[in-house]
Amino acid sequence: MSSARIATLLRQRQLVAEHLAWLDAEILASATDAGPAQPAAAPAPADLSPPPAQAPAHPTNTPGAVPADGTPDAVAQANARADALLAEYRASETDTPENARRSCLLLTVGVALLGAIVLLAAYFLYTRR
Repeated sequence: MSSARIATLLRQRQLVAEHLAWLDAEILASATDAGPAQPAAAPAPADLSPPPAQAPAHPTNTPGAVPADGTPDAVAQANARADALLAEYRASETDTPENARRSCLLLTVGVALLGAIVLLAAYFLYTRR
């Protein structure tokens, strides 16, 4: 991977981290009914230099990795919470490809009908003279 690509990915990762921090602040403010939270101070800019060539022997971000507290129960709880959030998101999502396809089809049919009405009106107006 080129260093420009890595730098771009690191920048995107930093932006996502900032967005997650903002979301956490909003959730905390909503939970405490304190109103909108003040934006948190921006984190220090991430080091955009390429990572070292040698990968760590035991990566901590693998699917089977144990969280920081070290208990497998915490992994199960985190996975259950993630599954619940995904199920909630899927249930509330209204912008599906099927809805978009249906909307485009209805729009096309509506424009075609409107065009046909205009053509028929023009035909009858000019042929009655």
